[in-house]
Amino acid sequence: MGKDTVYTGYVTDVITDLSINWINQNKANPFCLLLYHKAPHRNWMPPLKYLDEFNHRQFPLPKNFYDDYKDRPGLQRQHITVAKDLDIRYDSKINCDTCEVTAINNWAPAEFQRETERLTPYEKKIWDSAYAQEQALFNTLKTGDEKVRFQFQRYMEDYLRCIHAVDDNVGRVLDYLDQSGLADNTIVIYMSDQGVYLGEHGLYDKRFMYEESFRTPMLIRFPQQVKPHQQPDAFVLNADIAPTLLGLAGITIPSGMQGVSMKKLLQTGKDESWRKEIYYHYYERSFGLTPHYGIRTERYKLLHFYDTINAWELYDLKKDKLEMKNLYNDSSHAAIVKELKTRLMFWQTYYKDPVKQ
Repeated sequence: MGKDTVYTGYVTDVITDLSINWINQNKANPFCLLLYHKAPHRNWMPPLKYLDEFNHRQFPLPKNFYDDYKDRPGLQRQHITVAKDLDIRYDSKINCDTCEVTAINNWAPAEFQRETERLTPYEKKIWDSAYAQEQALFNTLKTGDEKVRFQFQRYMEDYLRCIHAVDDNVGRVLDYLDQSGLADNTIVIYMSDQGVYLGEHGLYDKRFMYEESFRTPMLIRFPQQVKPHQQPDAFVLNADIAPTLLGLAGITIPSGMQGVSMKKLLQTGKDESWRKEIYYHYYERSFGLTPHYGIRTERYKLLHFYDTINAWELYDLKKDKLEMKNLYNDSSHAAIVKELKTRLMFWQTYYKDPVKQ
């Protein structure tokens, strides 16, 4: 059984230190390292050196920030809005004895106290000094809309501060590979486990199949076989990662793997046999979200929310990039709906994912 180990320093730096040390100890043999950074996750606690970054930048609200969720029952049920569900203490780091504690955020004050108690006295002094400025600004706010906009700015600032630290440390790893002579023969895949909402549809977090969290960042570097500066426009799944690594390494891909190797796509920039559509399924009910699955083609996206509700949504991404108008009940799109439902059933059978009604 393992034991807890306490490290001193910022988590993103510490994880990178441990990872580089591990590579250095194992570089004489083939290795695989999964390096996961968690800091850009709620509640977005930045490193001390970036606590004042973006202080003088005003982030514009997305065009659909005040989405009314008309004809979209799944969005109406969720609890991940910037306006109502970000906690002023836990997320924005503001002391607010008068702020409401709800059934949704009743854990937040105690959780934030637990996290800040891990700071050393020196770190706590810097932390408190930085957020005292935010506290002073918050105390001047009068209207509900002012507070919502304040929450959005705070969210953007701390999220991007955390991302900056990740960028720094990814750079450290790439520099180490270059300096140690490992770069040419090392496959590097940089990606996220999901996209994230930065106020689109008024949301933070992820989970929905709407574009901002559905689309996942992915960059791949392998000088021996991957031509640099390519931007293939193809539907790629996280299930494709393992077959791709095996394919690039010259290892036989097991027939039971559901993903497809991107080797040809990466080497040439195109693959005529590549999938022309992509399947998605979210199974959980966390944060008020409803389980749903869907299919996205080059132009259309069809979603089905099931279990707690039964609701369908259809979007024409060519005409409605912000996904604001649900066309499912529009009779002029009946043929598209029928075709996409047939494709949905195909992929659910292919992936052995039981159909949910």
